[in-house]
Amino acid sequence: MLTVAKLDTPAVEWLVSDADHRVSRVTEVAAFVQERLPHVPFDSNHLMTGMTCSHMGAAGDLVSLALGCQLARDHGQRVIVALLTDPFARAALLVDRPLPPSNAAA
Repeated sequence: MLTVAKLDTPAVEWLVSDADHRVSRVTEVAAFVQERLPHVPFDSNHLMTGMTCSHMGAAGDLVSLALGCQLARDHGQRVIVALLTDPFARAALLVDRPLPPSNAAA
C-alpha cells in the first residue's frame, strides 16, 4: 500500500484498527507495527476501536475509518486503518491529510 502510494514508511504516524480483546488480533497488529511501522509508538499512536467499543456489527468498519479520518484531520498526519475483525473481509486503508482549501474563485 505504501509502495503504491509512493510514501516512505515514516510518512505514517498513526494506526487505527478494529482489533478487539482477542490475543490473536492484538498480536497481529503489534507484529505489523513492529515490522512495517517501527517508528510508531504502539501504545500511544495506535487506537483499537474493537477494544474500546466492543463489537459494533456493520458499523465497526465505518467507525474505524471515521476515527482515522478525524486523526488525519486533527494531527495533519497520515493514518493507516486496519480492519481485521472479519477474517473474510479484511482491509487496510491509507488516510491522507486533508487538502488545503482552495482560494480559487468559483
